[in-house]
Amino acid sequence: MNSLKITEVLENFHFRAIRDRQRKVIEDTCNALNSGCKHIILEAPTGFGKSAVGISLARTLGTSYVCTAAKDLQSQNARDFPFLRVAKGKNNFPCHVKEDFVRINKYRCGCCPPGTIGECNHLSCDYGPCLHDETMEGPNCKYRTFLNDYSVLNAGKIDEKVLLGYEKQDYSRNNIQNGCI
Repeated sequence: MNSLKITEVLENFHFRAIRDRQRKVIEDTCNALNSGCKHIILEAPTGFGKSAVGISLARTLGTSYVCTAAKDLQSQNARDFPFLRVAKGKNNFPCHVKEDFVRINKYRCGCCPPGTIGECNHLSCDYGPCLHDETMEGPNCKYRTFLNDYSVLNAGKIDEKVLLGYEKQDYSRNNIQNGCI
């Protein structure tokens, strides 16, 4: 690793103002990394600005992951640093396939009794596939995407983009236009 310059980290600080203690932590961290330390632990009180310090270091280093134990902090980081990409577990997202089936009145939940679609709260991905038909299971599901359906441009950079392949896009677009989903 080349020498980490304090001025570069400060230039990558996302907010207009930097507090004296944040500047000191950045200086100490740069000095520690430049002297060969590989792991840094920053312990500071709530409201110190640990995320801002860490993200300015991450941006300077070029590629990093920011891990948090709390979903609220993930949401706060995404709001405060709009260039971040958030990855949360599947149970945090609605299943758009299920929503489409609800919209056309073809959704059957695997957890609720028949005829209770209006009361069903099992629309997240966490509850598994709906019971539309057997094609919802496994790799043959025409509604699911898999890792090899995507490509990444500028991986690990601030302008990283994840793109869905043309074949899957065309398939989905045709099904939506023809009223299949």
